[in-house]
Amino acid sequence: MFTPNRWIKIVALLALFALPAACIGPQPSREATPAATGEEAAPTAEPAMAGDIVGDAGLTGSVWELAQITTRDGAVLKPNNSAEYSLAFGENGTVTAQIGACNRSTGSYVIAGDQLTFGMMDDSIVACPPDSLVDDFAAGLTDARSYSIQGDTLRISTRTGVMTFTPASSEGDGAMGQTAPSATAEPAAQAALTGTVTYVERIALPTGATITVRLVDVSRADAASELIAEQVITAEGEQVPFPFELTYDPAQIVDSNRYAMQAFIELEGQLLFISDTLIPVLTMDAPSSDVEIMVGSVPSSTDDDGSEAPVEGEAGTEDGSSEATDNELTGVVWQWQRTQMNDDSTTTPATPANYTLEFATDGSVAIQADCNSGSGPYTQEANLLSFGAIAITLMGCPDESQADAFMQQLSQVGSYFITEEGNLILEIQFDSGSMIFAPTQ
Repeated sequence: MFTPNRWIKIVALLALFALPAACIGPQPSREATPAATGEEAAPTAEPAMAGDIVGDAGLTGSVWELAQITTRDGAVLKPNNSAEYSLAFGENGTVTAQIGACNRSTGSYVIAGDQLTFGMMDDSIVACPPDSLVDDFAAGLTDARSYSIQGDTLRISTRTGVMTFTPASSEGDGAMGQTAPSATAEPAAQAALTGTVTYVERIALPTGATITVRLVDVSRADAASELIAEQVITAEGEQVPFPFELTYDPAQIVDSNRYAMQAFIELEGQLLFISDTLIPVLTMDAPSSDVEIMVGSVPSSTDDDGSEAPVEGEAGTEDGSSEATDNELTGVVWQWQRTQMNDDSTTTPATPANYTLEFATDGSVAIQADCNSGSGPYTQEANLLSFGAIAITLMGCPDESQADAFMQQLSQVGSYFITEEGNLILEIQFDSGSMIFAPTQ
């Protein structure tokens, strides 16, 4: 079943955070479905040289405790004990990380402007329970790209989301034995976007359907939209229009960036309605209130009598179930030619043969992303297409590689069609662009 939450997930972790043993610690609370990352992890940074360090008095001198991890698809992961996930930055370019109840590592970090990267950590990391935040926290450090400090809040942006930290409590020492700063974190200022979600079809929305509204940063045409805030509304007999009031942190808004609203409606995991255009908000004279988001219905595969009809490209069995079979996607190795975005920007691989898709009849897809390869499930219903969690290798590709853009764009695919010339067109959600593939000759 296609859902807009099925972003591609890279299920691997660099060896510097290898977890060979086990420990027991408090379990975290997870307020959303675990994220599908959709991106490759970065190569481990080299140990910092003294000349590379750019001091930041706001970063050093405090023990920063993890408040939450927000992923690109809206998942919010919170530890039960923030002190067990903390960072202490030294002025000499060293950092001490508490990673779970039984992990404590020391390594290096480099900052240049607002850019932040971590070097090799020592190998004293051991495994915590599978549902702890050790993997998420360690992977976030590996993927760190930049940071910002607003008041008493530290945010570290990674390839897959944002890690938010606050100073350790002033009522005692931090988890690593360092004295916490005297100031306590003040609640971040909040702003609100208001409007409605509606559709034109004369269809009653079933009780229990969920309406999801998102604020996203769409400034970068070559990267996945960055989630800023999300609100989920449950229909309890009410009908359109559905009012929303989406709160967000204004400190995350940059005047020169472009922001937009998205919305979709689901029932028990089935997508019913989705917005197919981005609604500009906040910057560049766009509104911040009375925003109307129009969603359109998604074609279903049911017959008029309400029974499930065999989906085109699938074979129906006698008991009414369906099984994967040959379709127009399978039996071909598709080479990526380019991606054309609706803002006229284009991403073109230097060697199309290094970026391929091969769909199998069992519902799996093999992916070549430059120097890395992987596989995972895909779901096809009529012209709708989505990818599930993809396991992929983590080799360091050349700097000029388009692997990141390729994987990010695949994570946003929502539908497809085959042209008369035999090319495969993967349409990126919200009418934002198209990936063009040609069959291998």
